[in-house]
Amino acid sequence: MATMKKNIYTIIGTDTYFGAHMLKHLQAMKQIVIGCTQGEPFRYEAESICVSDLGKYEDMPAVDGEWIVICLDPGMGFEAYAAKLKGILDHLRAREFIGDICFFSSAAICMPDADQPISETSAIYPRNEHDLALVTGENLLSVFGCSNKGYAVPHIMRIGVPYGNEADMKAVDGFVNKMISEAENNVSLKIPMGGEAKRSLIHISDICRAVTQLMNSENCPMLVNIPGEIKTISEVGHAISRKYHVDFIERGLNLYDELDFFAGDQYLSDELFNESLKYERQYLFDSWLSEKPMLYAVN
Repeated sequence: MATMKKNIYTIIGTDTYFGAHMLKHLQAMKQIVIGCTQGEPFRYEAESICVSDLGKYEDMPAVDGEWIVICLDPGMGFEAYAAKLKGILDHLRAREFIGDICFFSSAAICMPDADQPISETSAIYPRNEHDLALVTGENLLSVFGCSNKGYAVPHIMRIGVPYGNEADMKAVDGFVNKMISEAENNVSLKIPMGGEAKRSLIHISDICRAVTQLMNSENCPMLVNIPGEIKTISEVGHAISRKYHVDFIERGLNLYDELDFFAGDQYLSDELFNESLKYERQYLFDSWLSEKPMLYAVN
């Protein structure tokens, strides 16, 4: 990889799973990072701030720099999510923001054609309010990008199923992380019947690296999948069950109406991603799981 530019990144949602990991990753890359949590007020100043003066600000405004990275958690609820994001974008519109915005979304909002991967042109089909929040977020970003004030370019990153927790978050996203958390507490793994549905799995560190490299590239797409390793829900569950010696139980679909366990395939096309970036994932699920330390002694 070529030497990264010394960009300035403003992360909104540093207390979320994606936001905390992006903050940690960018800081490790010696980038200039300004962050605020979901509960903090976001304030953008159109006037550039000299990098040498950044430490003088107690209430740090966003810098007129390269990127704003939005990592809000749809788990706050649809109404709160939509209101929070619209408030951020209205503020940026009023300040006549000019720049690029990276938005974390999910492939779970899409309905692929039969036996086909999810592409950037797949139909949108939200199944719950979590999905609906992300769809609304994507639409708000698109409208904002067409605003007659300023010039903002949205870049939507659709993620598969993340796993890993390098930032020691208490709340983690994705059914892989949730299954591991249950297994570590000696709880049986319960998944819906029809666990042969395929998913794209990608380690959180690979997500952060791929997104950062896309933002650092010359032509970051306005919408792109962040693809991963393709595995079925059953393969993941059985692997975790073997490692932690917990039962693996299939249950009826009516017990799982939440976002993680849609019965159909949701794996991502990597065509546009590979055209945009030469990236090799550093983690494979099976090897990562085998090397993951146990939090307790298995009987």
